[in-house]
Parts: sequence; structure tokens; C-alpha cells
Amino acid sequence: HNVAVIKAISGDRDGAIQDLREVTASGKGLAQSILCLGSLLLDEDRSVEALEAAQVFQTVLPKDPAGPLLEGDSLRTQGRLDEAWIASEEAERLAPGDARTRVLKGRIAIAHGKI
Repeated sequence: HNVAVIKAISGDRDGAIQDLREVTASGKGLAQSILCLGSLLLDEDRSVEALEAAQVFQTVLPKDPAGPLLEGDSLRTQGRLDEAWIASEEAERLAPGDARTRVLKGRIAIAHGKI
């Protein structure tokens, strides 16, 4: 995991993604590796794969708002705004008042043309 993070920071994002895939492939990877993988995939405009990582993360840590946040952001970038809103509501339920949820909801509202 740590080597992958260093690769991502140094600009080798493809190498980082590959390393994180290897760490998480067995299903025994660290939850933070799954989340890191999803975040990198989303940053690389690979939102379908990021959504898959978000879903895996949620099975590992179902009470962590980071899963629905990643899911919502992945869905938002795919234009699936109603589903993204539902994910943001789940994040809000898990961590009321979390600023990250407010940011996601704002991005969804902008994408909807409501702001």
C-alpha cells in the first residue's frame, strides 16, 4: 500500500493503480487501499471502476461515510445524478454534518443546474 501511495504522489499513477489492485485483489486488502484505489481511479476519469471500488469498500466498512461519498462522486461524474444524491444522503446519515458530504451535494446540485 505505502509503495503505491508513493508512486501516486510521484506521478506514476498507473503503477500505483496496479499496485493497489494487487493489494486488494485477494479481497483481503486494507480498506484504505480499496479507498485509495477508488480515489485514484476517479481522479483518472475511470469512474466506473471507481464505483466498483466504492462498492467493495462499503462491504468492508459499511458504517464509514467514505464509501458512499466515493460512490456518489463516481455516479456524479457518470451523470447518474439521482443515484449520486441517494449516495450522498447515505453519507449524511452515517456522518451528519460532514463537510465532505456538503461538498458532494453541492457538486450534484451544480450538475443538476440547481445552482
